[in-house]
Amino acid sequence: MRLLAAANWLRRGGLLAHQTATLPGIAALPGHPRALARLRRFKQRPGPFLLLHDGSLRARIRLRRWIAWRRRTARRWLHHPPADATLLLPAGGRTPVGAAWRGAIALRRADDPPTLALLGRAGGLLFSSSLNRRGRPPAMIDRHQARRLHRAAIRLLPGPTGSGRPSRIIDLRGRRPRRLR
Repeated sequence: MRLLAAANWLRRGGLLAHQTATLPGIAALPGHPRALARLRRFKQRPGPFLLLHDGSLRARIRLRRWIAWRRRTARRWLHHPPADATLLLPAGGRTPVGAAWRGAIALRRADDPPTLALLGRAGGLLFSSSLNRRGRPPAMIDRHQARRLHRAAIRLLPGPTGSGRPSRIIDLRGRRPRRLR
């Protein structure tokens, strides 16, 4: 699937399977009610969902409204995140539905070229979650999985395979960064 077609699919409320630096993910546009409903149905849970961003100025401007900035350390981590880390930050008042959980918002900066290019076409931010269903082991995208995704009306953005390990989770809500996973 080409980038323009993938971005248009997302704008119409579609779900998109994609590769990340760690595990394959499933993405939807934040703020799109139909996309959020489909993502919730696919993941078999109400949320929260990670916000995947490209580090662009427009993504950072939107994120500033959604995060309650309390610590200078959190800002540093956000601007220079480790490639395989998900950052937990305090959620602000304007956080989109489906992103916050117990006062936290999870962010991860994309680093693989296909996803970065897609984010550039889709406004710099996407809801993302691992491709597996609730309670199942992480899914890898092979021919069989690609056919199942197609039958479920989920498009596939090809890209390089990640490490196969879940991302580290670093909590930046306290005085010091704390690794949770």
